[in-house]
Amino acid sequence: MLNLKKINPVTDFVRNYKAFLGRIKESGQPEILTINGKPEYVIIDATAYGEISEEIERRRFVKAVNEGIEDFKNGKGADLKSAFAGIRSQIDL
Repeated sequence: MLNLKKINPVTDFVRNYKAFLGRIKESGQPEILTINGKPEYVIIDATAYGEISEEIERRRFVKAVNEGIEDFKNGKGADLKSAFAGIRSQIDL
């Protein structure tokens, strides 16, 4: 979750990047950088980014599986035997 107290102008980040990076590394929390008062960037440490990326990928996978199940229930799929037969015919096996 973004901490709205951790919003800073990008110019502050440029001037004090070591302090920003140290704070982010220590807290593990992202910080928002603004340009002309508008949020433009989020600075986050690599570990947190990796965790977020893995969670997004897991959710995409679960969503795709659930969509596939729904498609099959609605008659949009094929049983395993038919699917493999179709693949074999496409690759001339």
